[in-house]
Amino acid sequence: MDQILFFARAATRRPGLFVAVLVTITLGAIGGVYLKRPVYESSAKVLVNFDTRGISLSRADVQYGGAMLQAVEVITSQVEILRSSKLLESTIDALGSETFADPPPTSPIVIALKATTDRLQAALDTVLSTLMLAEHVSPRDKLIEQVGKALRIYPVRQAQIIQVSFQWRSLQVPPLFLDRFLKNYIDTVVGLTGRVDSPDIMDRQIRRAADDLDAAERERHDLDVTYGIVDLKREKQTVAARIDRLTGLLQGTTADNEPSNLENLAGEAGSMAGSQIATLRGQISALRIERAKAETEFTADSRQSRGIDSQIAAAESALAAGLREVKDTLASLRARLTVLQSAEAAYDKVGRNIDIATEAFQTYRRAAEDQRLQFARETKLKVQIVDPPTTPFRPIGWSRLLLIGAGFAFAFMVAIVFVGLHTLLGLKWNSRLYDMEPQPGGNGKAVPFMGTARVQASQTRIVP
Repeated sequence: MDQILFFARAATRRPGLFVAVLVTITLGAIGGVYLKRPVYESSAKVLVNFDTRGISLSRADVQYGGAMLQAVEVITSQVEILRSSKLLESTIDALGSETFADPPPTSPIVIALKATTDRLQAALDTVLSTLMLAEHVSPRDKLIEQVGKALRIYPVRQAQIIQVSFQWRSLQVPPLFLDRFLKNYIDTVVGLTGRVDSPDIMDRQIRRAADDLDAAERERHDLDVTYGIVDLKREKQTVAARIDRLTGLLQGTTADNEPSNLENLAGEAGSMAGSQIATLRGQISALRIERAKAETEFTADSRQSRGIDSQIAAAESALAAGLREVKDTLASLRARLTVLQSAEAAYDKVGRNIDIATEAFQTYRRAAEDQRLQFARETKLKVQIVDPPTTPFRPIGWSRLLLIGAGFAFAFMVAIVFVGLHTLLGLKWNSRLYDMEPQPGGNGKAVPFMGTARVQASQTRIVP
């Protein structure tokens, strides 16, 4: 208590020194307060939803069918992704370094102080780098370091929430930075899971196989239109069978007494083909037999013989006309068979293309369905921003008024201590000088120096 009173009396005894120290430190504190820009903070909350089959919410839940991820592991992984330098650098590059620049001050005094401070800092960095006492750091690296220190990421206990906050010396920068930062984070998570790309690959393969199948079917349709074919194999079999029957009919080897053959031949060559040819041949045979009998009974010039001859000639003429019609039909059928045989190679090629495209389409379709089922069974993380970046309306920390008041109180205490120490040291110095001066005694010689004695502040008295 006596020492405190001593310091207080020292300040009152030397008011000039006290006021000088007080004003100097107070002005320095005020300058530092105005040079230090207010800091604004914006925060957001990210929900990591992992309540799926692949993740266990309890460490006691052990599945023998496969490995299970724990909730703490998933949250920790997402926090590490948020803290990755690549994500931070990509956000800074996307916004640009000019976004983080401090707005210019409006006060001329602050402008002058800031310019002086910047020049001193630049000169100090140059000297240190020249003397190889410090490494030169580029402005971009400095900005990345500052932004990394201003970014705070931490998980909320007993929750699936990750809170992200950012502090900066500008009102607009924190929410702008967090918004871009979280968008980049979501894009990164989507890219890492691969749940978007893989199904798209299978869908593209399915569309490609479907296009190939459509092209092959269009090519076969063009062949059908070009050759007038509905079913190549069936038409070829039908034409070959008709050629065989008409050839046998033309050569007279068809069994005319079979009803099925007569029905089949009825429509082969128009009105004179089929059963009519067989009928005419039968009539001619019967007439020739009758003509042979007539020769035994009548003369060759008799009326009966001439009538039979005229009937035979008419039947043979009709038979010849029918055979010509059969030959024409047979020629057209053989020409059609030649066309079908020439188109068979093209149809075989198109058929192979259709089979290959169909098999590829079915394979990719089944693979895509299996992959969708696999992704449905796999672990899926759903990241959502449940609380978007907030817009700050006041700076964090103490206001300038409180800082100036604290600076004044600090300056007042420092001034009292400084004046008190100055007075105390002065008294001790004066006591040492007094002990070394010659003192009167005996023959006028100096009294021997016997040492110094500790003088306490309570035993001293200041003489004005």
